[in-house]
Amino acid sequence: MRKSTSSQISGKVYLMAIVIMLLASGILVSGIHTSSNHPIAANPEKPNGTTASNWGVVNTIPTGSINPSFAAYDSNNGYIYISDSGHSSVSVINSKTNQFVGNITVQSDPRGIAFDPRNGYLYVADSVSGNVSVINGSDDSVIANIPVWFHGGGSATPDMIVYDTWNHLIYATISNSNDVSVINATKNTLVSAGPSLANFTSGEPPTFTPLGITFDSENGNVYVTGDGFSCSGNYTGYIYKINNETSSPVCIHPIATVGLNPQSLAWDSLNGLIYVENANSNNVTVFNTANNRNVANINVGSTPEYAIFDKQTGNMLVTNLNSDNISILNKATYMVTANVNVGSHPMGGVFDGSNGLTYIMNQGSGNISVVSPLGQRATFIEEGFCPGNWYVNLTGNFRSSSGPVPGNWLSGSSHTFLLSNGNYTYSIGHSNTTTYPKPATGWFLVSGSNVTIHIRFYPVNETIRFREIGLPNGT
Repeated sequence: MRKSTSSQISGKVYLMAIVIMLLASGILVSGIHTSSNHPIAANPEKPNGTTASNWGVVNTIPTGSINPSFAAYDSNNGYIYISDSGHSSVSVINSKTNQFVGNITVQSDPRGIAFDPRNGYLYVADSVSGNVSVINGSDDSVIANIPVWFHGGGSATPDMIVYDTWNHLIYATISNSNDVSVINATKNTLVSAGPSLANFTSGEPPTFTPLGITFDSENGNVYVTGDGFSCSGNYTGYIYKINNETSSPVCIHPIATVGLNPQSLAWDSLNGLIYVENANSNNVTVFNTANNRNVANINVGSTPEYAIFDKQTGNMLVTNLNSDNISILNKATYMVTANVNVGSHPMGGVFDGSNGLTYIMNQGSGNISVVSPLGQRATFIEEGFCPGNWYVNLTGNFRSSSGPVPGNWLSGSSHTFLLSNGNYTYSIGHSNTTTYPKPATGWFLVSGSNVTIHIRFYPVNETIRFREIGLPNGT
């Protein structure tokens, strides 16, 4: 076998040195990238529960409902189900895309709606037909219609509805009586142990009309609000408690007095408080479940109808039917932080914990206002070597009063955007071809706190192949 000469060896060493220099400097010659470039999802910072002072409507969604009234969020499929008061349907919205999906036919005049995460069913109170429709969230089919009970006989009018996570029960207020019906969510039947179990009769006052209802998952009690005449003959509002430890309560007595014509009540899971919306008093009563005492009365807009608790910020959002706005209540000061104009005659609403957005049902304008605190920061930080400019192409509920505009070429080591709550996707552009970003694309969630995304630029590594021509075989 012929040996290589010293000149041939030195030439190969020289070529090898060139290859090493090219790889070290990241200069592009030709060939295929050896480094992978897969999208990586950003990790949002842990929500700190701080109260945002700047709120706004970030989207308006048309619905298939003429009169959207109340809603529930299905955490299994990410859909929002909306009752169409005055008609016989439930509209479905995909909260990931904020797009209308379709309508589900139920019984007449659906009102309150609740989701049971254990079986994936949604329970709709059909007020005129006197029953509760059960929707299977996996295929949006109606699997049952459960008649509710009326203490005085005749046709019952179920109004609002709530799910008891402790006992796997559904409670529905009957607005044309002083009853609360109870449904076994395991069997989807009315509790059959007798009228005293299936229907909690208030007893006092005789003309009590139950309207709003909520469940406290810390103490396992159900709280009902309604109005009527007290023993002295005065027209007022009350709060009633269905004790979780009492197996067969026959009579519920009021535990507190609130404002006039209380329409609903909502539980604050962070502070153990209940907020009661008093329509005729234009205020909200804050009730402490630990000692059964009122904490404060907060003046809001005209005819408060419903309250939605934002678990990310700790704020309570109150719909004001005749003011066409919502009031944002501060959890620390018991004051109105902001009033946000929405659609016409806002009624109910629901908070979506997966994206940090609140959906308001505008009964008058037939649409949904998507509300969020504004001004959360998403910061993209460049790491590594990136000569030249780079930019962030951002899509989503983009709101920015300062900072870069998505798609603009920028220099610097970081770019910060002011955003509302929601899901965002991004892609990274850059002017230098000797490096590539990782991740180049991805997604992140803004949900009540700031987000930081680290983008690292790597040198482009190339494979260079050398082919020898002219030398004898084996040399």
